[in-house]
Amino acid sequence: MKNQIVFLMLILISASVFAQQMMGPPAGDYVFKGEDGVIEIPFQLIQNHVILTADLNGGNSVKLVLDTGMPAHGAMLYKTKQIEDLNLKFSGQAMVGGAGGELKPADILMGASLSFPGLEFNGIDIVILPHDEISRRVFTSHDGVIGYSFFSRFVMEFDFEKMILKVIEPDKFDSTGKGTEIPIEIVHNSPFITCYPTLQDGTRKTVKMILDMGGTHAVSLDSNEDEKIVPPSKTLIRKAAGIGGEFDVIQGRIKSFEIGNYKLNNVIASFSDLAMGKMQGSRSNSNLGMEILTRFNFTIDYKGTRIFLKPNIHFDRAFETNMSGIRYYRDENENLVVEAIIDDSPAFEIGLRATDIITKIDGKTSAEIDTNDLIEIFQHEGKTLELTIKRDGIEIMKKLKLRRLI
Repeated sequence: MKNQIVFLMLILISASVFAQQMMGPPAGDYVFKGEDGVIEIPFQLIQNHVILTADLNGGNSVKLVLDTGMPAHGAMLYKTKQIEDLNLKFSGQAMVGGAGGELKPADILMGASLSFPGLEFNGIDIVILPHDEISRRVFTSHDGVIGYSFFSRFVMEFDFEKMILKVIEPDKFDSTGKGTEIPIEIVHNSPFITCYPTLQDGTRKTVKMILDMGGTHAVSLDSNEDEKIVPPSKTLIRKAAGIGGEFDVIQGRIKSFEIGNYKLNNVIASFSDLAMGKMQGSRSNSNLGMEILTRFNFTIDYKGTRIFLKPNIHFDRAFETNMSGIRYYRDENENLVVEAIIDDSPAFEIGLRATDIITKIDGKTSAEIDTNDLIEIFQHEGKTLELTIKRDGIEIMKKLKLRRLI
């Protein structure tokens, strides 16, 4: 796990004619400019999200999370000021929901285009969600989500060492050297994979779970599907965020997690229906997220119903989470605002409070520390950080010694 807020972005669209269109065969057409049926698109990995940059309607640049948990074709955007300033002509509304449980009204933009390096989608539909307080505060690294438009048409090869995505036309795909082949099942446009978690009591379970590239976590396990799946004795309650809103999650460690021929030890998992909030119409609350998937260079082939896994340089990285006990968000000045403190954590013990503003860490301004580095800073057992805090207009210094909470 790489953040104190877990992102779960499985998206569901209410039953309607539009929903049937969005969940059916991909609409519109595309222009593929790659030689030999392959194009390469650079991506950013921010908070375990694969982020692509695209041009909307031939002009404005938008950053989109590439997500297998987006089962509708087209894309989803937040109605930021940038989008509002485009004065787009909407065709109607639909109710959209996801992790967090709430259905929200969304505007529909039909017949749009999205252009990526070497690839252009034309005549697609885009859902425009309201840019509310949660999305402004939590989803800061991207403008929206795209998924099925890519995965339904192409073989997708992700290299997390070079940060390159290869988009391959299926008839040009050669699986030689791609790694271990594991079957997947496509249900309602979402990929499912069978994995084998071993709980702290030694019980090894067989679990069919959604392969969710929108989830920043490692794995979530649903005790509603199997009453023998229970959290360990040592757990934390943390906040998670999804399209439907924020909710609590239970986190704890499991002994191991097996996928194909590979075994990962001491994995941080989320448990029960709290692991994803109450999802409207959810197909499964067990899912495999990016904190595990980024340890592989992998290739997803929807048409071939398979994924190929090849361990990369991150495979042996320990599973860690925030060791400070601080839940925070960035304000408009890029300072860190303390939203909540976990009881009996290092932050609790030194007297940090909600509404404190962290302006510096070890002498470096919070604005100077990018998102990924900030996550990393709070994941070193035994390290002492010097925090500069602004409280009620007064600047104070605090020393914070990190320790594992689970």
